[in-house]
Amino acid sequence: MNYIELLNQFYEFIQCSQVSNNAQLLYYTLLAINNKCSWSDWFSRTNVNISGMMGISEKALIRARAELKQIGLIDFIPSKKRGECTKYSILYPTKDSTKGGTNESTNGSTNAVQTTVQSSDINKLKLNN
Repeated sequence: MNYIELLNQFYEFIQCSQVSNNAQLLYYTLLAINNKCSWSDWFSRTNVNISGMMGISEKALIRARAELKQIGLIDFIPSKKRGECTKYSILYPTKDSTKGGTNESTNGSTNAVQTTVQSSDINKLKLNN
């Protein structure tokens, strides 16, 4: 999967799932960073670096990355000490891997009611000219 495919897939995902603005911005930021790192499996950045790039607090960053991890879009290993780097990994989502995040996506495709409308079931309006 390439950069554009990840962007497009994420865009489609957020159309039908609730993802906070900070989590959306973090995902785009992590994609940009990993693109600069030549798509490493894991890359490292400090919380201060990423929160500074995003213009948010460190607490907001921590909440946003927890949200993305719960959804299944990233993995990370937090730093043990303040000022050390957190390791991040972009996960390549499948259609089933992003079910766990929000209530809407948890019930997603497994509990969704599928409706098939046949053309004979559609009421047609006849226009008199």
